[in-house]
Amino acid sequence: MPNQVTNRRAQDAKGVDDFEQEVLAFAEQLRGFVRARISDAADAEDVAQEVFLKAFRARGTLRDPARLNAWLYRTARTAIIDHYRRRRPTDELPAHLAADFAQVDDLGERMRRSVRRFLATLPDTYRRPLELTEFEGMTAAAVAKELALSETAAKSRIARGRAMLREKLTQCCRFEFDSFGKIVDFKQRAPCACGDDYPPDVRFALATEQDEPAIRGLLASVGLPTDDLTSAHFLNFFTARHGGQIIGCAGLEPQEEIALLRSLAVADAYRGRGVARRLVKEIERLAGQLGMREIFLLTTTAGGLFEKRGYAAIERENVPAEIRRAREFAELCPDSAIVLSKRL
Repeated sequence: MPNQVTNRRAQDAKGVDDFEQEVLAFAEQLRGFVRARISDAADAEDVAQEVFLKAFRARGTLRDPARLNAWLYRTARTAIIDHYRRRRPTDELPAHLAADFAQVDDLGERMRRSVRRFLATLPDTYRRPLELTEFEGMTAAAVAKELALSETAAKSRIARGRAMLREKLTQCCRFEFDSFGKIVDFKQRAPCACGDDYPPDVRFALATEQDEPAIRGLLASVGLPTDDLTSAHFLNFFTARHGGQIIGCAGLEPQEEIALLRSLAVADAYRGRGVARRLVKEIERLAGQLGMREIFLLTTTAGGLFEKRGYAAIERENVPAEIRRAREFAELCPDSAIVLSKRL
């Protein structure tokens, strides 16, 4: 047994060293990414250092080492958003809505999907010219040739289409920008499809007693523990349904005035489409209604999702005793899981 412990410690130390070396090899490129979005050199360096610290603390959430760079970009994006939220939110959208979004992280992909969905609602007269400019990179002259229009007519349709899109987007969301005018985040003003890609007829509601077998089946299918779940747990579960089937779930385990967010799961066909974000939002709303002052959770894979919603990593020894007593925390989650928390 002592030899096994020693070997495991050696392997863990090697894993930390390898991770640190890979991050350091990418450090200058990541600093450039931050400096391109924060004009003040001192602020940019502070944010970059924050990113490195967050990355090291949350290294256990990286499922695929081959995607380290994209994972670091997402962490950097979150830190930049936090930096600008403390400074100046704004509601003005730039003329170009899609062309400048590099798909290196989740925000760019979400924004491009949102623009495409709203674009599909425009009349063909404006939709096609915008598709060619925003998503295919064509100039107004090339659009005019492609659509057999005069260049003046093409420019007019592009400008009018962009104005219509901006109106739709600003009615739906509030946008936040960096000092160079680039979008760093967007939040819904009211329920709408912006940023989410799940079908419009997906329904979110508290679970019922009849939902227990389906929820257990979904959790088992994604490898999450169910051994400790009792009927009482399902009183505080939210579900997402589509076509009569439960395609997502999340639970809240209250412990006096704090709670454990647990069992967040989404069926494979619906991942990356906003279902998880909506479930977390519903769980937070439920926690507020129950008078909870802080939420805790453990995760090995979804750290980025929760950081974007204001959760921060904490050391296990700082977790309140009430949460440590929960079986999910004490027995069922692996040691590689990180702990995050958010005050409500």
